[in-house]
Amino acid sequence: HPARPDREAQAQQMVEMNMDFEGLEGGDKNTVRNNYDMLAKFVQESSFTNGYFGKAIDHESGDYGIGQVFHTAPVESDTVQLVTPAEKEQRVYQRSVIEVGGKQVAFYNTHLSWESTTIRAAQMEQLKAAVDADPIEYRIIVGDFNIDQTTDEWTFWSGDYNLSNGKDGKWFTTFSRYDGDMVVYSIDNIIVSKNLSVDAVATVTNLKSDHFMLYADISFVEATITKEDLENLYKELTYGITYDPEKYT
Repeated sequence: HPARPDREAQAQQMVEMNMDFEGLEGGDKNTVRNNYDMLAKFVQESSFTNGYFGKAIDHESGDYGIGQVFHTAPVESDTVQLVTPAEKEQRVYQRSVIEVGGKQVAFYNTHLSWESTTIRAAQMEQLKAAVDADPIEYRIIVGDFNIDQTTDEWTFWSGDYNLSNGKDGKWFTTFSRYDGDMVVYSIDNIIVSKNLSVDAVATVTNLKSDHFMLYADISFVEATITKEDLENLYKELTYGITYDPEKYT
């Protein structure tokens, strides 16, 4: 949290954990309380080489928003405003396209509204519509979704995507402080398209932030040809039916 930053310790933690990329929630850029570029400093002090800041609001004569960090420069990056009531703090999402293992990945980062499930629902509808329509095959969405009343809200994503927090019914606490208005504390997540596998999930339960860092090991799901596919291909070739190679790739 920018009001209680332990930036150097967080950056060193990233070095030790050898992260490929990361989404950061809540950072200042040249504000009164932090009169410097927090994301740029984080990149300098970590093993990352590139950062992308997504401004959400003006704050204390500077900017406040979210960030993404990478080991290589993204192919492209953009920040989009989420539907937010005028009287509430503006929320945004970031989208960057990055190269991982020779493949392009659309990497989203967001920080949704905490005030009500209704506001979050509208924001998730907008975000998911963008992710669903993304031309990049592999998609990862990370962020503080502020889903703090019931884990049932996550079913909005779980039908079409794989969840890290909540995988196999295991929920990780990611908000580190007590709040009387919160029912559940598993408010952060790493969501991936079905062609990606969440192989391991954990949190770092220290107090370098007001959140416990959630991280996941993710791998590409390799396409496989089943026995049924081979049998159908044999029938097509044997009986002279036109072979459609896209069906078996």
